[in-house]
Amino acid sequence: MKDIILETGSIKKQVTLQGNSEGLVFDNVGELIKAQSLGVSYTANFIDGGFTLNYNIYGTLKAVCARCLEEFELPVNISDIKFYSPETQEINVSEQLREDIILFIPQNTLCQNDCLGLCQICGTSKNKKACGCNDKPMDPRWSKLKDLIK
Repeated sequence: MKDIILETGSIKKQVTLQGNSEGLVFDNVGELIKAQSLGVSYTANFIDGGFTLNYNIYGTLKAVCARCLEEFELPVNISDIKFYSPETQEINVSEQLREDIILFIPQNTLCQNDCLGLCQICGTSKNKKACGCNDKPMDPRWSKLKDLIK
């Protein structure tokens, strides 16, 4: 992604800087994120006490479920306000946005809260159909007892 940098070193009076950007793509935001379609709107204000950066990130992330490995869309709507000292020479908006996106992505991305995942034996998605496999393998210490039933 091309960096969005606000040069603040020469600003000495009250001023508001605004911007919008669509189609943002951030690098290294997570291994389970396959695609991004994000936009951002931001406002930077210079006041006597320093700078404020108010922004909203919106759009969708195409993610992979950690249980069933199916792709799904993860909606994004992040709003935040950052404060900077008056001595700040430049504000890298892109880096702030990237950090918030990384913090927004759950540790385990799930397509739905009750996702059943994959069968450990045959690999069938349990969300789509029941496979009939015995998910709980028998403890080998009890295998001799199974022979008694025959």
